[in-house]
Amino acid sequence: MILYVITKEHGAWPNGSSEYVARRVCALIGLDDAFRYVDGRPILIDSPYYLSVSHSGGTMVVAIAKQPLGIDVELDRAIEPGVIERLKLNPQHPLLDWCSREAAIKLHQDKNRLLTSDHPDTVFTEVDLSDKSTCVIATHEPVGQPTIYYLHENHIKNTD
Repeated sequence: MILYVITKEHGAWPNGSSEYVARRVCALIGLDDAFRYVDGRPILIDSPYYLSVSHSGGTMVVAIAKQPLGIDVELDRAIEPGVIERLKLNPQHPLLDWCSREAAIKLHQDKNRLLTSDHPDTVFTEVDLSDKSTCVIATHEPVGQPTIYYLHENHIKNTD
């Protein structure tokens, strides 16, 4: 599994930017012909690879693997007690629990995964991207720690 972590120099990635960034990353690694954006999510067609994207603040992560996956990244922050209680998040590690659930939603394409921490059909891998974020990958089979490439937003600008 490979993660491409793209940082934005100023400000946050706007909503809707993940399609452009994922498309550019795929072009950089030769998967541009397989890239499609369907029903609000990126996919690779006619390819042995799978793709998942997440962004928070100025950090975007594009994950590519040889098995289905979901990824979530969140800037480290406190989660309101009402949200922790309502979703029954782990009170010791609510952001990690939140990221795990979001990654499971992407893997299983099931928004109800946000409502439970019980995911026996899912393997979660926490990834250390920096001291400012929490990142979790959800898969069906163990993947170990991914190879991580850090890119600046200038690396993915369209030069056509």
